[in-house]
Amino acid sequence: MGTRTSARDEQLQTLMNNLLRNDLDAAREVYSRYLDTAIKIFEKEPIIQSVNAQKAIVVGDLHGDTATFNRVLTAYPLEKYAYVILGDMVDRGTHCTELLAALLACKIQHPKTFIMLRGDHESPIDAVSPQQFPDEFLSKLRDRVALGEIYGMLFQALPVAAVLNQRYFLVHGGIPIDARSVKELSAHDKVVDPYVDMEVYQMLWNDPSNDKGYSVSDRGAYLFGPDITKRFLEASKLDLVLRGHEHRLGGFRYEGDVLTLLTTVIPTYPGDKPYIARVLSDRIEVFDVSRQIPTMVQGIPNRQ
Repeated sequence: MGTRTSARDEQLQTLMNNLLRNDLDAAREVYSRYLDTAIKIFEKEPIIQSVNAQKAIVVGDLHGDTATFNRVLTAYPLEKYAYVILGDMVDRGTHCTELLAALLACKIQHPKTFIMLRGDHESPIDAVSPQQFPDEFLSKLRDRVALGEIYGMLFQALPVAAVLNQRYFLVHGGIPIDARSVKELSAHDKVVDPYVDMEVYQMLWNDPSNDKGYSVSDRGAYLFGPDITKRFLEASKLDLVLRGHEHRLGGFRYEGDVLTLLTTVIPTYPGDKPYIARVLSDRIEVFDVSRQIPTMVQGIPNRQ
């Protein structure tokens, strides 16, 4: 058993290395041999995943940016860090097929410490715009069966949020306006279509605001104010929200109790830099990962 597992991990590592160079043969191999394995792992995970790690890397929207993800892995090896991917892995970029395959290879090798959350772009076909991944996938691999499994099984099996080290709430979008605590959200089921459960939908789509209360956003969801964030965190006994979903911010924004991260430099977002968060036992550090050696731009100490 151990020998077979080691051989599989070695093969997956080779495939991942090739995928980060955008090798389509490696992508074809992952989807044909390992997609079902990944789906079964995700199906066992709860809608709100719990993660504990001395060192963790939080990655914002990637949108098919294999080059940036490769730099992050090089700087922060999977053997030393837990990872949480905040969703929006596909669409907008040009290498979503290869990136998603690389992420699945990481997940299979490190199922407990590599966490992939669902973003609004991991939604049913025609449910979000722009939705370019299906056309890209079919043009590159011509595998309608695998594409059907991705949209019909994989995306719905992804966790929607995570709690890291019993201190941080990690989610793609934000806090549902009527949600009182993580415990309340944990009672929800995973759904094929987020539109059938408005609190799941809002976790994928909501954005923070500096104004108190909530209002309807121009994206069809809600803006939640600092009072809603504070109420949710206090009821859940947590310190901070880490999320992705927005790009009109240069790459990251830390305001109040919310840290927003974008981790891609695709042409769709001109002027943005890619950022990640490194979570340590006593603080969070935000890094610019636009170059091979990351540069720390802000430290956020833990609350006492």
